[in-house]
Amino acid sequence: MDHDRLAIMFVFGAATGSIVLLLISRNISGHSNVWEKAFLLIATCIEYAFLYYPYFGCLASYHRIIGALMGLPYAVIFFVVILTAGLQKCNGYTTHEYAALILSNVPVILCHLFILGKFALVLYKEIKEYGTCGVHFFFRKDEHSEMQVKSVRPWLRDYVKELVNTKYVDTMSR
Repeated sequence: MDHDRLAIMFVFGAATGSIVLLLISRNISGHSNVWEKAFLLIATCIEYAFLYYPYFGCLASYHRIIGALMGLPYAVIFFVVILTAGLQKCNGYTTHEYAALILSNVPVILCHLFILGKFALVLYKEIKEYGTCGVHFFFRKDEHSEMQVKSVRPWLRDYVKELVNTKYVDTMSR
């Protein structure tokens, strides 16, 4: 989980931003009792925490490709729902009120975009490094692989020379 510290920070940011926006903008009407309003807000905040839990599960998964494959569609759907809900709230407002509603959602939207990008990046890196079902789609050329090829060549050349050497062939034929 150490390698995904920044992504987990953005998940906390998105969850906290959503809960803060809920607490600030939520006007619970129809409930006269103060305790009823308080417990309803607490229950709604716990619901938001459960909605963000799959992000943590997918980011902290030991099998990164499985986590990315499960987290990417969840992040796309969640981002589309958050964006659509935010834009539908602005229906019927003037430009200044519209801008105020959108600007209050910008940090949460940016956190969701980062999470979406993180899952896409993890999926790309895992497929690049390990491939899928044993098939490598991207050629991996780095300094380590070039060093291995260079160190193998002299050994292979000497081995072939030794095989072709007549003394070696004569001793093996007896």
